[in-house]
Amino acid sequence: DSNRNVQFDNQPYLGYITENEPKGTPVQQLEELQDNISTLPYGCTMDISGDDALAFELKYAVNGDFALLAKSSFDREFVETYYLLLLVDCPTGTAQTMIRVHVLDVNDNVPKLTQSVYTATISIQDSLEPTLDLHIQGTDPDKSDSLQYILEEDSEFFDLDPDTGVFSLKDPAIKLQAKTFTLRAHAVDQVGHVSAHADIFIEAPTEPIPEEIGKSRMRRATRTERTYAVRQDKEGQLFS
Repeated sequence: DSNRNVQFDNQPYLGYITENEPKGTPVQQLEELQDNISTLPYGCTMDISGDDALAFELKYAVNGDFALLAKSSFDREFVETYYLLLLVDCPTGTAQTMIRVHVLDVNDNVPKLTQSVYTATISIQDSLEPTLDLHIQGTDPDKSDSLQYILEEDSEFFDLDPDTGVFSLKDPAIKLQAKTFTLRAHAVDQVGHVSAHADIFIEAPTEPIPEEIGKSRMRRATRTERTYAVRQDKEGQLFS
């Protein structure tokens, strides 16, 4: 019907394309727009415009067949959404509508640690226990990609929380060793991409262990032994 009005039912129309797909890949989920275009009168022409128009190719036939094709592969980390203006010129009038194309993510990037070198010093706080304040972090351009943290080799003295990147001491007696500990850590994404390593340098206290710390430890150990002895004595009385 050449007298039909030229109009679009929905604005904007939303389409999707996955990053790294080859040239000529059609934008997906534009069926509603296709249905709308199929009702246009005979003899229409159309074009796309906008800053992002050069990234796409429009295919339209007089029988109503319509496709929006990629002119090259896309990188979501470079551009996540493209905005196009579809212009239609028919014998009965003109119309336009917006098309928004979202680029879907593919996990194709290697994570990175925020630093190539991390340093920390084991300190002795008021609690008289050695503490370590060390936290490594990583980034990944891929969308919604959670990272895990690993040590290149297991450590006798340190633990690395794989979810948080926080280091902790395995053995409080580490403060007795005045030395520098050297470790290597990596970030790993969900598909197994491994970051370049970061060097971890941890300094143990160089000062002699304060006398009151040694005495405090001895007192705690003595109390523990006494408590255990009393408990054993009571259990012996109960079952004798």
